[in-house]
Amino acid sequence: MTCGLTLLAFVAVVGPEASVLRAGAMGAVGLVALFAGRAGTACAALCSAVVGILLADPALALSYGFILSVLATLGITLLGRPLAAALAPRLGHWLALVISVPLSAQLVCGPVVVLLDPVFQCWTLPANILAGPLVPPITIAATLSLAVGTLCPPVAWLSTLAAGPPAVVLAGLAHGAAALPGSRLPSPEGVLGAVTMAAMSTVSAALVLLSTPGAARRALGRAFSSRGSPRGREGAQGAPGQDRPFRPSGKQ
Repeated sequence: MTCGLTLLAFVAVVGPEASVLRAGAMGAVGLVALFAGRAGTACAALCSAVVGILLADPALALSYGFILSVLATLGITLLGRPLAAALAPRLGHWLALVISVPLSAQLVCGPVVVLLDPVFQCWTLPANILAGPLVPPITIAATLSLAVGTLCPPVAWLSTLAAGPPAVVLAGLAHGAAALPGSRLPSPEGVLGAVTMAAMSTVSAALVLLSTPGAARRALGRAFSSRGSPRGREGAQGAPGQDRPFRPSGKQ
């Protein structure tokens, strides 16, 4: 009950943006699965969230923000572990995880991003890696400020003050990356640009995954395993090599 109320409060405070609705719906599906005793994978939770949101507001199907939010989550869910497994032997486990999360999201979102802005942004990955540690303190402090703004203005002021420095650094990173040489290389527009970017993303992912085929293949098997198959049922019982059950963590 506490988790559900916290989830509703977060959505109410932050606002019904596409990414917030997606994260809230995923959390709600995860809570239902948890209380029902039937854990689902992150992909299943994402699909359920998307269906529920689109049934409530079909117009979001045409929202680039919603589409990119879903694609980023899908990319992290399906490619995050395989990419980390492929990079870990050369970069170490921690650094591989740091790189694999934004890389997996970028590979899947790229074809849609070029429809909005037909350029190839060379510095997006390093910028996202550097910006990652700044997002949690900004999100927590800003959300707290909004939640208590009318109840306790001094706390809201302190929260806003705490969110300020990382937000300034984040903005500086964005402007700095945009000003670097080669930050915006021309790309074909429209469907041709999307297809070109999809091909580049596929080749990039394949090159990374094939660098250590054994580990990447096992991770891909976990990501794409079917819970309806015998192996999928083994995964539900905790067999090694299968996708871990999805649990709501509050960080979607």
